[in-house]
Amino acid sequence: MGDIVESFWNWDKTEDYTIEPAVIVSQDGDNYYLYFEKTDSRSNHYYWRYLSDIRSIGSAKTITLVPKRGLAKEGLQAYEQEEQNACKIDFLNNWDFLWYYRHDVEGFSAPLSSESNAFLQKDLLTKVLSYYDCLYNIRKKYTDIGTSDRTIGGRYDVQYEFLKDYKNYIKKAFETRINTRLNNFISDVNNGYYQEYYARFDGKGKLQKQLEKEVEVYKENYALLGGSINYGSLDQAYENGLKIFLAEKLLPNDGLVNEGHSFTDKDARVEQLCINELKSQFPGAQVISSGCYGDYLIEKNSFGIPVYRTKTVLIIFSSSQLRVKARAHFTLREEYINGKYTSPSFPRDGTLEYLK
Repeated sequence: MGDIVESFWNWDKTEDYTIEPAVIVSQDGDNYYLYFEKTDSRSNHYYWRYLSDIRSIGSAKTITLVPKRGLAKEGLQAYEQEEQNACKIDFLNNWDFLWYYRHDVEGFSAPLSSESNAFLQKDLLTKVLSYYDCLYNIRKKYTDIGTSDRTIGGRYDVQYEFLKDYKNYIKKAFETRINTRLNNFISDVNNGYYQEYYARFDGKGKLQKQLEKEVEVYKENYALLGGSINYGSLDQAYENGLKIFLAEKLLPNDGLVNEGHSFTDKDARVEQLCINELKSQFPGAQVISSGCYGDYLIEKNSFGIPVYRTKTVLIIFSSSQLRVKARAHFTLREEYINGKYTSPSFPRDGTLEYLK
């Protein structure tokens, strides 16, 4: 990065290109992101350029400068276009996958969204592959047809380069998406993001399953391209995250306190209902202490008639499933039916805090 090179530039799409110096800012495979100092109000400092369109300062290397009206040849002849028209596809931009080959051609500005139907729907991807195969079988008969303009729709030379290896470029698109998701997930594991899983002795196995779910949506289509997902190992990332969790994420064990409120009131029935709920989540849990906060909160309708009531409970406990003590927050709700409160439930998940 930082090397000075030469590539083509122009200040407006209606003007011809000139060769200008530029600085390499970043690189993605054979695609280079360049900074051109030369600019004006209608142009940009930064552009993608493909490897074949970059050369050292003063080099005699040939760079394809597509003029504002295309090259001398008029592109596809009528009979060639008629053959190509037989290749049909119901896809918003037929050439979006080409971005994974080279980023610089006008006519698209970014790679396909990770949620694009071409990534997620097998029937559509099958049609896309069939479309490119159809184009390739026609285009290979007419390889030297020039270009009609600078957009991808008229860059027949670039289209043909892509078509010659389109399956691998589409596979690369999937690999980019899959690896991005996997790497982001592993990075979060490494940095102590998943506290619930570090607290559990079986947390690493559960995180491995979560990792696989991250890219499950791509698995079938990637296999269609001959790909097999390598999930890698979470071992080191999990150990790093666990160290952070134990050193930095545990809260002081200051008793039955939640958000500055002390849960010192007692209601044996309500507490037992919450303890039963806790043990359904953590079988065999050992309750260390429990308490309620205040009296019931009663929700009434517009006529002043009770609808339901709630009471909150804190429980400090230990479990053979957890490597640390924990403090659980429960909200018990009971419906007012036929003059009495009944049907206890837990309408929302409470917080679970891990203690030193």
